[in-house]
Amino acid sequence: MASANAAIKGDQDPAPPALLPVAPGIFVHVTATDGAPASNGLLVVGHDGALLVDIAATTAETRRLIDAVERLTRGAPLQVYVTEARPERLGGLAVVHERGLRSLGHETTLAAAMARGLPLPRSGWNGETLAFEVGARQIEAFHPGAALTRGNTVVYVGDADLLHGGSLIGGDDDVAAALTATRARFGAPAIVIPGRGAPGDHRLLSHPAHHPGEGRDRPPKSTPCR
Repeated sequence: MASANAAIKGDQDPAPPALLPVAPGIFVHVTATDGAPASNGLLVVGHDGALLVDIAATTAETRRLIDAVERLTRGAPLQVYVTEARPERLGGLAVVHERGLRSLGHETTLAAAMARGLPLPRSGWNGETLAFEVGARQIEAFHPGAALTRGNTVVYVGDADLLHGGSLIGGDDDVAAALTATRARFGAPAIVIPGRGAPGDHRLLSHPAHHPGEGRDRPPKSTPCR
């Protein structure tokens, strides 16, 4: 199998999907469908619960992903947060709902998913920020304004100073205003996870298209999803 670093850089499609450790109790999950570029999501594990940020484009991939997460967390209560109305972020929500898991997204994400005929998270929130707790870990979701799509949000894990930027980071659109709002909110996070490509640090919150190669490689150990 290709190394975890190769997979997360998008050099090769990861098969099967993988859980890549980036901080204590935090993993990037990487999936790709039909030769599409690899897409990053996040798993945050607390002492009595876990949060899966984004899933996969298909029910089969999402099923494998959730199976692997449940093995890793030993069945700790799991909830799903969706950052954006794009197939690679929420396409497999049917599996989430079949298993009785809670799914959550911003109201703009739900509206965009409905307009595009995509699956919808079952719960929504509005406003600019939402703070909640998962297994005693403090999580903040933030809607910085339109970036690659209007309904995008980012997720920040306070104790790890880690920001999951999703499609805000790595797109070609004019996202300057949303990046400025995100920097104003979170400063210079130690770890930044883009929607695609290698994790980095706060420098990814400058437009990444102008800074190729600034993503930091992470440890190559991974937990493959089978």
